Amino acid sequence: MTTRKLRLVRIILDVLENLDGGQLSEVVLNAEANLHITPTATLAEFEDALSHCDQCGWVIGITSRVNGGRKWSLSDAGTAARLEIK
Repeated sequence: MTTRKLRLVRIILDVLENLDGGQLSEVVLNAEANLHITPTATLAEFEDALSHCDQCGWVIGITSRVNGGRKWSLSDAGTAARLEIK
């Protein structure tokens, strides 16, 4: 994993941690993450980092039956991983 991807993963986990158990839509999560990384991440970079988090079980994605959008929250494993990633 590249340093940039690792940094983006950490930012995603940080943003979700700050929700204190809440959920965040993927679009808003992308926007929030981009506030914390320079230069801003491309959509492909963001989706790659979010997919990595999902595959590791660090985030939980729920798809809306109404509009098909996804909302994300942090799992317990994500909380632990966040503390390990520097």
